[in-house]
Parts: sequence; structure tokens; C-alpha cells
Amino acid sequence: MQDILPFPNITAGTPQEQASQINNYLIQLKESIEFALVNISTENLAPDLAAQMESQIAAIKSVEIEQQEQKQQVAKKVLTVSDVVNSEMFKAALKAVEEKIPTEYIVSVEETVEETKDTYSFTDAGGKVTTITITKDVVEDTTPEE
Repeated sequence: MQDILPFPNITAGTPQEQASQINNYLIQLKESIEFALVNISTENLAPDLAAQMESQIAAIKSVEIEQQEQKQQVAKKVLTVSDVVNSEMFKAALKAVEEKIPTEYIVSVEETVEETKDTYSFTDAGGKVTTITITKDVVEDTTPEE
């Protein structure tokens, strides 16, 4: 190993001079260490350490890419309200509920299917019409308030 900052020769002189030499040496040592730490780059690292750091950086990037891909897969699998209400299972469940409601309560049910929405109008025995509109992203209850 290269001797960058040699020890001072403190065998001669008075104790005050020796203490001064040690103090000066410590100041130089501190400045040298600070300079080295501030100026560390891959160019002045040992080749083994630089290679190890590069492999760690590559591993971290690989994990980040994998996490991003997983996030994209999850985003593709997310269900929206529109997905649920426009599904055949939901429509079948709605029909099943409709069939179980006694006819004295629901006189008629009309279904209007459009490209951007489905509308269900329920007319009760009293003549009151309740309309439910299912759009791409929202379920709206447009029943008139009394």
C-alpha cells in the first residue's frame, strides 16, 4: 500500500514542539481523508469493489423493472364498476332478482341497451318509475325524489 501521508518524525524537539507536530499531522490527515471521501468515484475504486457495485446496481435495476412489470400486470387485472355491471353474470343476477319480486310490486321492467350505457326502468304498482342507468364507469340511480 502506498504511504500517502507519512508519519512525522517527532523524536526531536521539546514536548510542546512534538505536540504541535502531532496536531499539524492530524489536521493534514483530516483534510486528506475529507478530500478522498468527497472525491470518490468508480475511477478510483478497487476493480473488485467497482465490479461488485456495478453488479449490485444491475440487480437493483432488474428488481425495479420487475416491480414495474408487476404493477402493470396488476393494473391490467383491476376491475372497474363498469366491468362488473356490464358483465353477463351481473345482468343474470339482476334478472333473477327481478323474477323474485312479486308482480304486485313491479308491474314492468324495461331494458334499454346502448353503446355507452344500459338503462333499466322499473314501474311499480303505484305507477312510480325507477330508472337505473349503468354507464361506462358509474352506476347512477335516477329515481325522482319525492
